[in-house]
Parts: sequence; structure tokens; C-alpha cells
Amino acid sequence: MSVVETERTGVITEFYDADAGMIREDGTGVDYEFVQHGAQVDFFNGEDVIFITITTPKGKIITKEVLKKGHN
Repeated sequence: MSVVETERTGVITEFYDADAGMIREDGTGVDYEFVQHGAQVDFFNGEDVIFITITTPKGKIITKEVLKKGHN
């Protein structure tokens, strides 16, 4: 099995620090943690975003990138 990349939409629900936080996926309500350099400068709490996840062959889901909605 190979790595699977998925584009998802959601909303940033919180920041842990300047680079990390949580996104809640639209439709499913599933939360995904993310780490992206400068995230708290580029985004705000409650912002709608597009985020890319990768699923490893063992089923682990990792948030690869967070983008402003409409700018992918």
C-alpha cells in the first residue's frame, strides 16, 4: 500500500503556539493537529482553511500543509 494524499476543508479551532494547532474537518467533525511554521501569523482562530493530509501505509494520518481557502 502506498501513501495516500487527501485534500480536506475545515476550520482552525485553536493554536497551541506560533506554529501548531488544531483543525476540525468540515462534515465529519474530526480534529487534526498540524504544525506549520508561522501558522499563527498566517491564519487566525476560526478561519476556514484547506488542508492536505497524508495517510501512511500503516494508517497514520499526518497533516502535511494548511492553505487559505481559495488559494490552493
